Amino acid sequence: MAPNTDIMEPLAATADSELARVKKELHRLHSRWQCLTQEESAAIAASNWDLAIQHQTSKKRLQEETAGAKQHLQEVVERCGVDWAQLRSEFLPTVEELISMESRNRELLAAQLRQARARLRETNHSASNLQQLRHAYAHGANSVWQSYS
Repeated sequence: MAPNTDIMEPLAATADSELARVKKELHRLHSRWQCLTQEESAAIAASNWDLAIQHQTSKKRLQEETAGAKQHLQEVVERCGVDWAQLRSEFLPTVEELISMESRNRELLAAQLRQARARLRETNHSASNLQQLRHAYAHGANSVWQSYS
């Protein structure tokens, strides 16, 4: 008995449409991640730590959504018999770019941290010098001028 093509064609069309929908959602999530990472980069460069933390929080939520969408895509791929490796290669350039962007942000953050530590050392050194001067003026200033009276 031959398979009923009247039934098979709508099933294939439905699967293709679901596959297209899930791929589109995953691309949308990746694009959102790119935007957040670019905005995070600008926040780091401007030392706007509250905004950088907000972007990190948004990306954590987005990570959960992305993982769910990827899982859904894998399920659809299995049902449809699509080659996962070929489909994965469609997303690879974007994922590699996201990884690169995250690395740049990590490097930018490390540079900001080094600069902040250097400023802190300089400030601590200045504070120490000021304390020494204060101590000198507080204890010895009156005795020097009293010798002239």
